Amino acid sequence: MGKLTEQQKLYIIIAVAFIFSGVGFYKYSVTPDRIEIKRLEDDKRQKEQKFSEDSKIAARLPYVKAESVKLRKELEYSEKALPKEKDIPFLLSTLTKISEDNMISFNSFSLGGVTSQGDYSTLPITLGGIKTTYHNLAIFLSAIGNLPRLISPVNIQLTGVTTKFVQQEGGLEKKEEKEETVSVGLQLESYIYQ
Repeated sequence: MGKLTEQQKLYIIIAVAFIFSGVGFYKYSVTPDRIEIKRLEDDKRQKEQKFSEDSKIAARLPYVKAESVKLRKELEYSEKALPKEKDIPFLLSTLTKISEDNMISFNSFSLGGVTSQGDYSTLPITLGGIKTTYHNLAIFLSAIGNLPRLISPVNIQLTGVTTKFVQQEGGLEKKEEKEETVSVGLQLESYIYQ
């Protein structure tokens, strides 16, 4: 290889100039644009992911609202079933009304001391001097079980009572004795949320 001609030197200088200008263009123009494009693509991907998550949350919103309404109703029911206070007037009036509706009378209503059971307390209620039939007693206990407030029978003492009644047969009075009435000692428990 010999010496390069002037024309060859010119071609080499032009080629080197093109290479340097290409490298410079790439380094100072294309690379920053690529970095910016990559940053924007990453930002777009993050925003699409957040949008997807938010869309899933928004799609669940009706379900969450319905669940919230359901839980509020359950809370209201629970607050009625397990109140935070004794509310003795409610207990007395409710038990009196239920007993009257079921042809039961009681002579005494007494409350025991409140006993703590962890998350709740119990309030013993004793109804004394009850005289009724088995059937009416069963309906009375069923009505207590159907109250919105939790009241449970915990002790029932039944004693058969002989009743005399007069039956008319053809104008004649006939006395018979039948056991159709019971004397009941009844202890209930009402529950209170602590």
